Parts: sequence; structure tokens; C-alpha cells
Amino acid sequence: WFNTIAAQHVKLHAMANWGVNSDYSLADVNPFFRRNSVVTVMYNFFGYSSFNGFLKLWAAEGLVSDGWAGPGKPLVQEFNHGIKDNVWQHTQIEELVKYSELISFVVKVRSIFLAEFEKHKALFPGTNGEAMFVGTVLHSLDHTMM
Repeated sequence: WFNTIAAQHVKLHAMANWGVNSDYSLADVNPFFRRNSVVTVMYNFFGYSSFNGFLKLWAAEGLVSDGWAGPGKPLVQEFNHGIKDNVWQHTQIEELVKYSELISFVVKVRSIFLAEFEKHKALFPGTNGEAMFVGTVLHSLDHTMM
């Protein structure tokens, strides 16, 4: 479970930043999307830069060991490790469809999502459809599966 949170889930948050657009010019095209983009980027920034600050209090409360509140910021090191490990190419994912309901669902939904994104991409200028899929659908599924 630790690897899921500290090294894998952070990749979804990092990739989600490419599925948003917080540029001021977007306020006229799609203000709802721009506002949500700002919230996403801020949440991801503060999650990465501030979450470590909670660990000292949590250690004092006995929720985590003292080592996590150390000056070397071990949790941030774990985040960085996960991000730097990247997302590996998974071109053969469809071979797993017959063995996993989750993978079957994701493969089908991704295809539909990207087709719909293509139809409406003028509403999302400067946004990567794959990253938006990761930041919305896969991120939500990851929380559901935790």
C-alpha cells in the first residue's frame, strides 16, 4: 500500500498537470475548466511541497514513526523516486483485458474518452487528452482501489 501512495499515485498527480490549463486566456473559452485547472495545479503543488509538514505532528501523535519527520524529508524522497521511475511503456496492456475486469474497463473507457476529447478539444486548448484521462478517470479509479 505504501508504494501505491508514495511512488505510484504521485505519478497520476504529476501527469494531471499536463491535462489542465490555467492560462488567463482560457477564462473566456472555458472558465469552469480554467478554475478547476488552477485548483488541480495548486493541490498538486501543495500536496508535494507541504504534505511533509504534517509528519512531525503525526509522529508526535504516534501515527507514523519519527523517521518520517526527519530533516532529509524521506516522504518527498519517495515521491521523487516514484516520479523519476516514470510510467513504463505498456503497449501489450490489451493482452490482460481477458484476465481483469478493471483493465477491460480502463481500455474501453480510455478509447471513448479520447474520442470524445478529440471532438471537444477546442474547449481545452493547450491540454493533453491522455493526461486529462489519467488525472480524472485513472486518478479516481486509483482512489477507489486503495
